[in-house]
Amino acid sequence: MPTVPGGWVAGLVVGLLLALIVAQLFHTFWPDGRRRFPAVAILSLAGVLAGQGWAWLGLPGIALGPTNLLPALVFAALLQPLAGRIRLPLP
Repeated sequence: MPTVPGGWVAGLVVGLLLALIVAQLFHTFWPDGRRRFPAVAILSLAGVLAGQGWAWLGLPGIALGPTNLLPALVFAALLQPLAGRIRLPLP
């Protein structure tokens, strides 16, 4: 994983922002409209974490600062069909 100024804190902030942006885009533009946003956000965060694991293993990818962008988007997109099956007990 490349070393960047700010260390792991910068990676955490960029990763969380990337997960929220990707979740909003998937929630808005994904063709299945019956999914709840928290489920989409959780799966997008899981995709971003899987992309970070991809970078930790040293596999190739496109980086956005400390976050590995391309695998994160691919993993988040692959997890989105599961969003309709997640039941979250929210009020």
